[in-house]
Amino acid sequence: MSFEKCLEIIIKYWPSFLLGVRTTLLVAVLGTLIGFVIGLLVGGVRAIKLDKVSPNYLKNVKKILDAIGKVYIEVFRGTPMMVQAVFIYYLVYTNIVKWDKMFAAIFVISINTGAYMAEIVRS
Repeated sequence: MSFEKCLEIIIKYWPSFLLGVRTTLLVAVLGTLIGFVIGLLVGGVRAIKLDKVSPNYLKNVKKILDAIGKVYIEVFRGTPMMVQAVFIYYLVYTNIVKWDKMFAAIFVISINTGAYMAEIVRS
């Protein structure tokens, strides 16, 4: 493809390119911010250390929350985000709710980023 042809395509479709950039930035920033909050919550709970004098019910709640957090982190850090996106979008879309594609994208990026952030906060 010649340089002139590339320039022609860019000039013709620049509004679409700008819309794509805007949408990408919106999804990335919102997903990362929400993921950061999720990571703070999950990582914070996992980082809490209980004393030997803590009540037994509190120790049991901590064990349950740790187990849930560990499974969440292992699943979402251990699978590619694209697989998560396809799996979550089509499973939830066809079986539970009919959600917007933009919301689904932000949701997937948020839970994936949250898993990575949780490990950063915990460590």
